[in-house]
Amino acid sequence: MAAELVFRTIHVAIVEVSPSVGRRDRFDARWRCGVEAFFGRYGKAIAAIAFAALTALYATSSGDGVVDPDEWIAIAIAAASAVGVYVVPLAPQYRWTKTAVAALLAGLQVLATVILGGVDANEWLLIAIAIGQALGVAAAPATSDNGVTSRVRPAPPAAPGPVTGT
Repeated sequence: MAAELVFRTIHVAIVEVSPSVGRRDRFDARWRCGVEAFFGRYGKAIAAIAFAALTALYATSSGDGVVDPDEWIAIAIAAASAVGVYVVPLAPQYRWTKTAVAALLAGLQVLATVILGGVDANEWLLIAIAIGQALGVAAAPATSDNGVTSRVRPAPPAAPGPVTGT
């Protein structure tokens, strides 16, 4: 949604300003198709990587500025989640496998935070980032090499029933 809003804003700005709209429209259409195809294929992995980077940023900048062993564990779990989401394929009967990997490792992240360091004000943010990673992966699209997509395709419309006379 946000990417589409940004695209539309840029598109309107280009169309209103540029005298050579036709050429730019063709470029915009090709660019948009490429971006949509990329995010449609790797959306779940991109979401997992973004939240792993956010976890690393949090761990390096919070508290005393020194990365403690429990913060290294948080970074390792977030990185393992990103790699797991990228590597695990989607199967036709199990379209939720990437989401399950992210949710399982987010639960491990919460458990490690609670057990290792206890929960104080700083750790609530780490827990929120872990939950956000699982939710972000669940919301993002993905397509595996076998052609299976995480989005459930709508069923074809049903054939009309027999017409009864009046």
